[in-house]
Amino acid sequence: AKPAAGLPQSQPAVLKESPLNFFIHEGRNEDKILVTYDFAGAAKNGSTPLCINVNEDNLLALKTLVHRTGISTKSPSEVISALQRYSKRHTVNGVNVQSLDKSSFGRCVRDLVPASASQNMTSSEMEQFSSLFNSLFHCYVDANGASQDSVNTKELAVGFSILCAGNKSSKLVAGFDLIAEKTGAVNDDLLAQYLRSYLIMLIGISLLSPTTVSNQAVLLKSQTELIMAVDSGIRWTLSHFRQSDRRIG
Repeated sequence: AKPAAGLPQSQPAVLKESPLNFFIHEGRNEDKILVTYDFAGAAKNGSTPLCINVNEDNLLALKTLVHRTGISTKSPSEVISALQRYSKRHTVNGVNVQSLDKSSFGRCVRDLVPASASQNMTSSEMEQFSSLFNSLFHCYVDANGASQDSVNTKELAVGFSILCAGNKSSKLVAGFDLIAEKTGAVNDDLLAQYLRSYLIMLIGISLLSPTTVSNQAVLLKSQTELIMAVDSGIRWTLSHFRQSDRRIG
């Protein structure tokens, strides 16, 4: 995946210590797309690569969600710890895995939202924010034979760290430490999981709307296609990492 190139340049939009720091691009085009991640390198010959486009409406929905619910005041470690507390542990092919189902995720979010924030929400806002959080959650639902109501907690937590307080570096470090289990190193599989966690959150953000989304069928189709592109793009990226390592070695 790579940032968009060739967008007209304007004054940098900088929001200090904001979740939006992850997405603000200095350029802007007529369609108000602020960031584009394409997967041209992973596309089959002759096919049009899929893109993740984050536009102004997406960022408006994100900004409203994280600020009105108070998630933007939480540190990555607070959110990661909360998601892990509500998770279940089980073993898959000899590997310990943490998973989180939808109802547990809902309870976790309610605990994370400060009372001062929830008391100032209208019932329609609560419904809208719940819908947006669930939309992000469902982007992580495992489509490879696992329960359709649960997600990998680590992947969700890494992605959700984007929405928290702090700068980009602190969020990336928090996510890396979680995936690497604080060993300071990852293998190919863990690196792929790390990259996938962030890209899936970008997919979720690219599908957010300031108003409640009504056409879920279109969203699901877009989500499925984009996740397939992400997985293909990660495999392509890792193969190039290996080639670079061999050349350096």
